[in-house]
Amino acid sequence: MAGDRENTHKGDQLIYVIEGCATARVSGKEQEIKAGDLLMIPVMIPAGAPHALRTGSEPFFGFTIFAPPEA
Repeated sequence: MAGDRENTHKGDQLIYVIEGCATARVSGKEQEIKAGDLLMIPVMIPAGAPHALRTGSEPFFGFTIFAPPEA
């Protein structure tokens, strides 16, 4: 996640940050996220939206949910 390479997914995506911070870019809009935040731009990362996370020097840990799930 330290890079700035954009990804896309077939399903919608939510990211919950447990530790650290990052800059999230979804469809060209950036938002700072930190521990305790739920990434929702504007509602979630919609299916097919280009997105990336850029982390700093500190560790970043979170979990993500895909709807529908990806195999």
